[in-house]
Amino acid sequence: MGAIGDTVGILRAGTHLGAASARTTTTSREVSRHEVRQQIAGIVTVARHCSCLAAAMVALLAPVETGVPGIYGTSLMAAVAGWSVYRLASRSRSRVATGCDVAWIVVAGASLPALIPATELTRAVSAPVAIVVVSTGTLAVQLRVRWSLAASALSAGALAYGATMLTGVDGALICVPAVLGGWAVGVMLRLTIEHVARTSDRLHQRHAPTKMGVSVAEAVRRAEREHVAMLHDTAAATLLLVAQTAHVPERRLAARAARDIVVLQTNPYAYGSAPVDLVTLLRTEASAYVDLPVEFTGLDHLLLDGQRAQAICAATREALNNVDRHAGATLTTIYTGWQCVEINDDGGGFVPTPSSGHGIRESIVERMHRIGGGATVHSTPDVGTTVELRWSTEREGVPARHSGDRAVDDDTIPGLRSRYGLALVVASALLTAIGLWRSPTDHTVAHVQIGLGIAMTSCILAALPRALRGVRWAGWTVSAVLAATAVIQHGTLDPLELDTYADWTLGIVGFGLLLLLFGLPAGSSVTILLVVWVIPAAFDVLREPSVRMAADLGIATSAFLIPQIAISLIGASVLDAVRRARRENEAQLGLQTAEAIASALQSECVRARSDTVDRLIPLLRGLAGGGPITEDVRRRARAECQRLRTLFDQSGAEASDLSRQIQALIGKAERRGVSVTAHVDRDLPALDDDTVEDVLRHVDAVLEQANSWARVVLTAAQTKVDLSVVCDVSETTWINARRPPGEAEVVVADDTMWWTLRAG
Repeated sequence: MGAIGDTVGILRAGTHLGAASARTTTTSREVSRHEVRQQIAGIVTVARHCSCLAAAMVALLAPVETGVPGIYGTSLMAAVAGWSVYRLASRSRSRVATGCDVAWIVVAGASLPALIPATELTRAVSAPVAIVVVSTGTLAVQLRVRWSLAASALSAGALAYGATMLTGVDGALICVPAVLGGWAVGVMLRLTIEHVARTSDRLHQRHAPTKMGVSVAEAVRRAEREHVAMLHDTAAATLLLVAQTAHVPERRLAARAARDIVVLQTNPYAYGSAPVDLVTLLRTEASAYVDLPVEFTGLDHLLLDGQRAQAICAATREALNNVDRHAGATLTTIYTGWQCVEINDDGGGFVPTPSSGHGIRESIVERMHRIGGGATVHSTPDVGTTVELRWSTEREGVPARHSGDRAVDDDTIPGLRSRYGLALVVASALLTAIGLWRSPTDHTVAHVQIGLGIAMTSCILAALPRALRGVRWAGWTVSAVLAATAVIQHGTLDPLELDTYADWTLGIVGFGLLLLLFGLPAGSSVTILLVVWVIPAAFDVLREPSVRMAADLGIATSAFLIPQIAISLIGASVLDAVRRARRENEAQLGLQTAEAIASALQSECVRARSDTVDRLIPLLRGLAGGGPITEDVRRRARAECQRLRTLFDQSGAEASDLSRQIQALIGKAERRGVSVTAHVDRDLPALDDDTVEDVLRHVDAVLEQANSWARVVLTAAQTKVDLSVVCDVSETTWINARRPPGEAEVVVADDTMWWTLRAG
């Protein structure tokens, strides 16, 4: 019990954790990574083919404006659109489907001369280039790095070949960096996401054995306290009745003793959760433990899980014991509600004090606390007493929110924000550099473009506090500056320069905002991206209202907006995937923990019964048989009451570690056949380890010499403790030789020894 019980419980629990821990490590190692891969693969597959479909449809609907010539180009764009529709409908993630995606990318890149005229390469983006770049980037997020590298090499090679055939090497130098930049961004995002998922799995593997051990040890502690409370409610109450009452009705005593035997021989640690009718249990307890009228009101039936119902029933049993022994009541009423039980009596009442006895504190209040409920005692002298038991409608251990979600958030959000944010910052800076590099050098306001590029890069770098520490002020400031930069940059362009390489902010602003949108709901993120996209797009349409402008904006949507929306969804999706993985891991761990708890509690049940219950059963059987209550029976009842009282004192929540360790020594002596009684003050002063060890050595030495009985008293003396032990001894010649070093005083008279020590 107590500190020793806690330690022993943890050690015992360890014997049940090995196999379960191994299973946990084996089965949960890749759960988060698998969940994340599945989630991200779905998002990027949809994004890839939405982008391809949008680009192909714009090319088909505006062939003149987009420069798609001839039957070959039209047929190829139609085939791309059809394949994208099929992929969006099937959502297949098979290797064959992914290989076909790569094949379409290569075909689109190599067929560049047949799809667009040379003048289209001066535009910010064209339909086939958008298809190649976006597909390469999304494949980099979806595939392992070595496979995405191979796919990007094929894509870049095909696009370089097509651009070279169209305009020479200059065309390849314009197109290939966009492909490589898209691949680099995708790889950074994938590596970041993989790291977050790996970290989540490692954290679970690291903490799972500890969590299981703590759960098992806590279950053992709860079981020990429940065992003590059960002894108090049953055998202790019955034996106290025998020891202190001159005339006990034999029929009533026999019924109580028989009921005690049934309760004590039933495994109190069973983790049964099958529904039980609480009202039926309460009626059974009332008929067995109270020899006065009991009236039931409220619900006629109430189904609760077995563990909770048994705890409520046991707390009610102790309340009825108190009514029967102390109240002098003529009527007791038990009211059963959906979330409460009230026991009312019309007895003498009492004045409640904070230091109420073990029965109220441990058998009622603490017992209800152990199932997540509570208990309140209201009493008025000469009026009566009401004991109210309350519990929650939620099942114990199953909170409204998944228990792992908060842990996932605490473990994952900082790492996801910092690493994902850094990846987005690097990606935005890279895309800004590519945009500025491709911007014409003969621009009429080139110095303004350079200044705006520096401002854009500064804004992106200023988002680092948001990535690393979650600083919110940076979000609003950077968003405002990014929006202003885009408006100013568009305003400096000639209408003929819109949607050309000179319009380099067209897709950069949205990427710069992605980090600032992390943590927002998906709907809010998408809405903000749309607003930021629509404002400059509307500005462009107002300056050049033409079908060509609409077509360019459509292709830009496929190249920039759709990937930005996908990236904004990835952060939230990663967190959701890790949460699902953690819930799966927690559910699996819960099953394994329940198995370990059941095994630990079964061994604990056997130990507890062999130590205490087996000693009480013969005495209770004699009482249940209706035999006469002789003086010898009363003496045995008093002795057992004293032993149980010592056990209750040493196992209470307020007992000190020293008193609990003394109880362990007493238990060792009792197993040798020595009858030990003890009194230990609850308010013992704090002692250092050396003093505690000194006291324990002396107690152990005395009890080792006790022949048949011993009395141990440990009291507080300001900052010290006084230890007094009296026992019978069979020989006295070896006492001094066996005495531990210290200032203990020993007095021996005949066969009795007094041993006193002040320590501290």
